[in-house]
Amino acid sequence: MAVTTSTGLFSGVNTDQLIQQILSVESQPITALQQKSTSYQGKISSYGSIKSALSKLQDALANLKSGNIYSIGATSSDTSSLTATATSSASEGTYNIKINNLATAQSVYSTTFASETAAVADLSTNATQKLQIQVGSGAPATITVDSTNNTLGGIKDAINSAGIGVTASTINSGFVVDGSNNTIVFNDGTDHTATLTAGTYTADSLANELKRALEAANSGSDTYAVSYDTTSNSFQISNSSGNANSIDLAFENASTTAAGLLGFTATDHAAIAVGSNMTGDNAVGGYRLALSSNSTGASGRITIKADENNNGTYAESTSETDTTGLSKLAFDPTYDSTGGVAGGIANMTQSTAAVDASFVVNGLTVSRSSNTVSDLINGVTMNLLNSTGGSTISLTVAKNTKDIVNNVNSFISAYNSANQLTRSLTVPTNGQGVLFTGDSTANTILDSLRNATTTSYAGQNLAVLGLSHQQDATLTVNQSVLQSAIDSNLQGVIDTFNSMATSLDTTVGSFVDTAIPARTDGLNKSVDSVNKQIQDIQDRVATMQASLKAQFTAMETLMSQFQQDSNVLTQLLGQSTSSNTSLSNSLSSANSSSGSGG
Repeated sequence: MAVTTSTGLFSGVNTDQLIQQILSVESQPITALQQKSTSYQGKISSYGSIKSALSKLQDALANLKSGNIYSIGATSSDTSSLTATATSSASEGTYNIKINNLATAQSVYSTTFASETAAVADLSTNATQKLQIQVGSGAPATITVDSTNNTLGGIKDAINSAGIGVTASTINSGFVVDGSNNTIVFNDGTDHTATLTAGTYTADSLANELKRALEAANSGSDTYAVSYDTTSNSFQISNSSGNANSIDLAFENASTTAAGLLGFTATDHAAIAVGSNMTGDNAVGGYRLALSSNSTGASGRITIKADENNNGTYAESTSETDTTGLSKLAFDPTYDSTGGVAGGIANMTQSTAAVDASFVVNGLTVSRSSNTVSDLINGVTMNLLNSTGGSTISLTVAKNTKDIVNNVNSFISAYNSANQLTRSLTVPTNGQGVLFTGDSTANTILDSLRNATTTSYAGQNLAVLGLSHQQDATLTVNQSVLQSAIDSNLQGVIDTFNSMATSLDTTVGSFVDTAIPARTDGLNKSVDSVNKQIQDIQDRVATMQASLKAQFTAMETLMSQFQQDSNVLTQLLGQSTSSNTSLSNSLSSANSSSGSGG
């Protein structure tokens, strides 16, 4: 018969319940230890909150020190022409300023090319050529031009990649028609004036507009064809073969203003016979390479030189300064007093002159290469925005005392947050227990905060400046008293708050950097110790549980074996009784038979 070891089956004892009762008694210390650990961890968390509040108080104290308690404001009477900022070291005063002109950055552009992919240099003789580009007195940069980049777009990209203080771009210049360039006088047997409609045109749209204007001027008696050749970048005007008259375009006539726009010189051109045409003298329209200096002022002017024979010498001959090949981009001019091009090599056209800013401060005329000026008035940075046209701007530099009030209010808020938080954890109210009862570190923090605001600094205490404690220990300020003190003795207010902030910052810093970390370190060690005690008990209980389980299992096994042996004995005893009864019955029967026979 198999031995059954199910708990309590043979012993009649609920061993699981008995073991649990024994272990429960052994585990009772864990509850108290866990409560102790929770208390330690609560203190650690609370000290973290106090440390955070004290750190914010330190930030507020920093803004009460003399270097930060106020700012210097710079106020312009005309912010559309001048704005300014000031540091705490700025020289206070009022400055009268006139802005004659702003500093500008130079921009130049090339002659026209048919497209961005049009070749610039003639590489048939020298397969490698160079440009040398320099901004002001800066180091010149070399741009190599060969078959890999000999296009308007390729040279643009090479210049931008060189990082030399110049921004290059390609532009489709188009054509702008306005009242200064919109008339053409012509004769087809009668004098006429064709007028172009003002607007911005592409080459093709301007060709269509010129055709319209010519035909409108002669009331449509003759027709014309106008086209734009993208190879030569020039306009061609054709007198249709079906017309009755030749047409004489009088570009030399003073009343003709569109000659330059269309690329014709102001000379007497031959009349266009019926079925013939006339092509412009100069290339106009198309794509141009535009360069802009990244620096304002005369010191940011751009110089471009060409080396077409690749011998390392730039602009050494006429071929390297003319208007063919790579030297189309040469630009090394002389300038007049206004920054305009006065001579020299100017194969590119200056669209914006590079001039220094010129302005007058308290009667003194000065100039700067930048419109941001920070080296004229100590601690003040001025931003020149527009010419004042002879008008005077008033720039006032003065202390901003509103900062003092704002910084004091910020300090009070941070002080109350730190103080009230610490009090709520340290000082019992209404008989309620608190987490830091008797905690020396927390009590020292409270005492230090209180003492710091009641001590005299620089000959006066904070009460004179309107600061006082309420019954609930919060700090408040009487704004009118504070403002009166600022108005009557600004330096005294600054000195008092600086002294208090310096002293309290040292004290608070010792709590933040030393005392609280030391206290939380001790609490963490206590948590570790308690957790180890809990683990030791849990290990001991686990060992006891295993031992008791084994003992009760052994008892059940023994009881099972005993029960099995008892059943066998009972069966044997039962069989013996049966045999005895049978024997007795047999003997009785025999005796009966013997008696009868006698």
